[in-house]
Amino acid sequence: MAALRVFAHVRLSQFAFSTTVVTHILAGMLVLALCSNAPAQKSPVPVLEQAPPLSPAASPSERIRFSSADEALAAGLTNLASGIYSSLAEQTRDSALRERAQLGLATCLLEQNDAAGAVKILENLPVSPSRQIRLVIARAILGKPEPDVGNSLKTLTPVSLTTADLPWYHVARGLLALVSDKPGDSKNLQTSQAEFARAAALCDSSANYHQAHHVRMLGYLARVRVGTIPGEETISQLREHLALHENRSLGFQYAKLLAIALALQDRNAEAVNVLRQRNFVLATERAEAFLLIGFIFGTDKREAREALYSVLDAKTPPNLQLLALDRLASTATATTAVEIYDNLTSLANRATNPLVTDALHYARARIMFAVGDLSRAERAANDLLERTPQSTLRADALRILAAAAWKNGFLARAADHLTQLQKHTTGRIHAHIALVTADCLLLAARQTPVAAPAAATAAANAYAAVLPLLETPAERGNALFLRVYCHLLAADVRTATDVLNSPTITATTDTASILRSEWTLIEWLRTNNHVAATLARIDSLFKRYPNIDPAFRVRFLWQRALVALSTGDTVRAAALATQITAIMDNAPPPSLNAQRDAILGKVSLLKARALIAANPSATRETFNELRAKFSDKEAAVSSYLVEGRLLAARGEREQARKAFTAAHELCANDTATPFSDYAAEALYQAAQQDAALARISTSQTTISRAAIALEKFAVAHPSHKLANSAKLQQAELFRLSGNFDDALIVYDRLVASLPDSPEKWRAEMGRADCLYAKALSGVTRTDDATDTVNISLDLAIDAYSRLFQPVPVRHPDLKAEAGCKWGNALASRLPTPPPTGRSASDIAREADQVRWQVVCELLKNKDTAASLGPSGRFWAMRTLLFLAASTNDRGATDEVVKIYALLLDYNRDTQGKPQHRLPHENFVRNELARILRSSATPNATPSQP
Repeated sequence: MAALRVFAHVRLSQFAFSTTVVTHILAGMLVLALCSNAPAQKSPVPVLEQAPPLSPAASPSERIRFSSADEALAAGLTNLASGIYSSLAEQTRDSALRERAQLGLATCLLEQNDAAGAVKILENLPVSPSRQIRLVIARAILGKPEPDVGNSLKTLTPVSLTTADLPWYHVARGLLALVSDKPGDSKNLQTSQAEFARAAALCDSSANYHQAHHVRMLGYLARVRVGTIPGEETISQLREHLALHENRSLGFQYAKLLAIALALQDRNAEAVNVLRQRNFVLATERAEAFLLIGFIFGTDKREAREALYSVLDAKTPPNLQLLALDRLASTATATTAVEIYDNLTSLANRATNPLVTDALHYARARIMFAVGDLSRAERAANDLLERTPQSTLRADALRILAAAAWKNGFLARAADHLTQLQKHTTGRIHAHIALVTADCLLLAARQTPVAAPAAATAAANAYAAVLPLLETPAERGNALFLRVYCHLLAADVRTATDVLNSPTITATTDTASILRSEWTLIEWLRTNNHVAATLARIDSLFKRYPNIDPAFRVRFLWQRALVALSTGDTVRAAALATQITAIMDNAPPPSLNAQRDAILGKVSLLKARALIAANPSATRETFNELRAKFSDKEAAVSSYLVEGRLLAARGEREQARKAFTAAHELCANDTATPFSDYAAEALYQAAQQDAALARISTSQTTISRAAIALEKFAVAHPSHKLANSAKLQQAELFRLSGNFDDALIVYDRLVASLPDSPEKWRAEMGRADCLYAKALSGVTRTDDATDTVNISLDLAIDAYSRLFQPVPVRHPDLKAEAGCKWGNALASRLPTPPPTGRSASDIAREADQVRWQVVCELLKNKDTAASLGPSGRFWAMRTLLFLAASTNDRGATDEVVKIYALLLDYNRDTQGKPQHRLPHENFVRNELARILRSSATPNATPSQP
């Protein structure tokens, strides 16, 4: 009965919001990447150090999350949709967005046959047409609603409703007719079916054929009262009517009603037998019967799937085939998906009706996307685009391709698909797609730092193109802000400035939006040390807007104060802090009133920093006064962090450690943002002070304390971006203190747990260094110790050689370091006695061969050489010098000349690129001249031995 009730209640969500958001990306997992907090090191205070809120319009993150939820709902993925709606309802601060999320969640509950849960949500929402229509539907599904619920629908007129709500309105009217005082009355049934037909026609007119199928199916079952289990008397009457009209078309109508009535009593086997035993007059009747069998059983049963497959016959009317396809696609599970997909693929290869062919491919794509097989989903969507180029489902296929690209992390590709989707839409829908496309490009820029400038510029151009299409000032203001932000992300400050200076922008955009965008530009200028431009921009704003909103005045004064502090103008910084305090004390802006104490604490902290800069000896006293005046936790924590940094900069490590520890103790047990960030920052900085003390100490107690502090941070914050750095430092301390075994344990764990990254390769290098140092430590180089030394060195040699060979090209500096140390480790081996042993000259020659290999790979390969950084050039130079010294010891003066000449040739090739030159060129020239003078050796050209 539950399966049929879901069918009888219809998948109402299939047309929820569909006419306004048909372009949404189905990507619920993107919620994670977009909610990151500001770095803890910046001690974030939302009011002053983040862009001020502008309007209730959704941010790019919220916009795409809503799009994801809406599209998941339209595709029948209600679990995914309800999860996103729930998180949005909990996290968004804007009441309008929260209401929208709750409406979506209520729709999901209706889809999941939980009308009672939907009612609980809807009853607490503000009165609106969307809310009233859905409440009527939920009440009707639960049974006969109270008169006032039905009457509320009468106050609405189709003309006053949005395109999104209009199909819902007619479905609600149809359901009300079903639960009227006379549910079996033919007039009510006709009214109900007429309303469902209107809803379906509306979906057809807006090309939402997928939703139209569901509406028609609800009308198909309208002759049975929704949610009511028929009694035996009704069933007996239906049997009598069926017997009287056994071989007539009317008999088939009674057979369907009887089957539905039996199914509502959970007598599924009897229901199916009624349909199977029919002598069908028309082929259409047979198709309808098997379609109903599929709905009664549900596609988790093979019998139901086989019945639906039989409907997908060339002789079956297309509208029934589409209903069968929709049922198969919307109810497929991970267990049945591949089987259904394969069957539909076979049918698609034989289909000749384009209307059915594209629906087959779309159903294949929907099924595989729903179960997470993105490769097959993309294949099916591409099949639709290639084989039915004129299909009305092209937009749906492009949405699936965009969603699959998004889930795979290919944001630019998702934007390409959405750009194609724009060609199939007009008006408001087109503007929405264009906006989401720009959001994709922006997120792509933030995801890939290497390609960020190009992607950010593309996003800025997309926001510029969508600006004229947006209807409300709030939407245009947010698009302007994001356009400016993208130009700054691409470091194109000139274009960002030109945009804000444009007379068109000034004339068509509200002041709050302009000021918010100006704040972003000024923040970028200040943080990138454009001091004069920052101050000039602020002064210009105050002249253009003499009556500027106090909330923005506070923010811009704050920027001025930060500039003054960074340039050493402590008097000016303190004066500006006093000015901000006066504004907050006398008439705080309403938008800042709730955070007045936090702002005053932050401003006082800035003033304290200015005073301390002028009088460093007053550090402790100044901060103690601030903490006594402002008991607000955030101000106190920030003050300890600032004090710790100042003390660390002066080299007072022990006092700095105490300040950071105090900050950690204040917020260690508070999981709220930003205190969780503060706690991590404070603990890490405290450990850094211990590590700094340990590096200049020989005390094992000091070293042990630092190692424990670093371990404490890594354990407390395992997912923090600095956790692996702390572990590397811990291992390094163990190694430098001679505790090689503990160091190797830490290095081995890091190597095993880290993916391919610079940190993984640094751990590999540290492990090799540890093996090398362990091999040479505390061993007397006597004949008795030769084997022990060489065996230990073999481990280090193997580690360096393995590290040199596979290090990716993107880490050339590590490759250079590993190569140099590989050669040195080989040269450190001790001679062994004949007849099988190695002499000192053999050992030196083997080491020099490796050094030549390193030199050739790093310096003769122009691409690798050009990518070397300062560290890589240092190690490459050391390898050359070690090679020259060893060759000179063997008396091979000609080869020494070649080695030195190789360096000079390399530097000669880097003319115009001084950053690529190897160091110590003058030393090499002097050595080369000395050798040539002493041996009268002619100039030689470098060659590899």
